[in-house]
Amino acid sequence: ALAHGEEGALEILGPTVSPSAGGETGWFRSGDIGRLDEAGRLTVLGRRDDVIVTGGENVSPSEVEAVLLGIDSIAEVAVGPVADPRWGQAVAAWVVPAAGCAVEIEALRERCAPLLAPHKRPRKLTVMDSLPRTSLGKLRRAELPGIDRRKEK
Repeated sequence: ALAHGEEGALEILGPTVSPSAGGETGWFRSGDIGRLDEAGRLTVLGRRDDVIVTGGENVSPSEVEAVLLGIDSIAEVAVGPVADPRWGQAVAAWVVPAAGCAVEIEALRERCAPLLAPHKRPRKLTVMDSLPRTSLGKLRRAELPGIDRRKEK
């Protein structure tokens, strides 16, 4: 069990969880990361596989995406890891400007600085015309240029 506000792996136990899905303990590991607030409400932060590990710190792409999407000139954003010789991985963001808007990389960096801890700030920012998506509109994160898809062991 974690303290309120701490991030952790989401595990589920209940009458609708198949005993075979829960393994030895009966708890089903969903593969998601979540956080409970003081009132006991769960916020799902994203998939465990999508977490960026930079210098030993975990970064949830959805947290960085939310900050960037709060900027009026940004229509779409994807966040993921890129290889970094010093930290193993670094945070990268691929952004699509809103219609009729120009995006300045340094302006994005300045906007992120007060809102994200230093290890969560995108070290690489790429402006794109569109993000790679499936026919159903789901992001194809593995197709982002330069993304690091190595799995941490």
